[in-house]
Amino acid sequence: MRARLHPFPRTWAEYWAVHAVIGHGPDCTCPITEPADEPSPDWYAACAASGEPVLRQVAASRPGLPAELVETLARDDDEKVRIQLACRHPLAPQHLLSDVFLTRPVHRPHLLTLSAFPAPA
Repeated sequence: MRARLHPFPRTWAEYWAVHAVIGHGPDCTCPITEPADEPSPDWYAACAASGEPVLRQVAASRPGLPAELVETLARDDDEKVRIQLACRHPLAPQHLLSDVFLTRPVHRPHLLTLSAFPAPA
């Protein structure tokens, strides 16, 4: 798997972006930090369109991902991609925030702090 995810040439920033999501399960509540050196937006867009779920998770973890890619990743078949998106992207749709809130109680404290979280009716 690592060989598929790390084709060369790869920059160190791209390596660390992938490394940050490998080994973190859907209930991971690690602190959200911004990397010192970040890969290009084009690289994240390519990750969002990748057939590799881990690369789509990498894209979902980037808060600056464009809205059209956020919408695509919000419908991703891989649950970990949707969870990353809900927990880390400010444009995550409300239905996704609600779904993760209901299915992953460990993320509830964080989700409740998000301004996009749906308010009770």
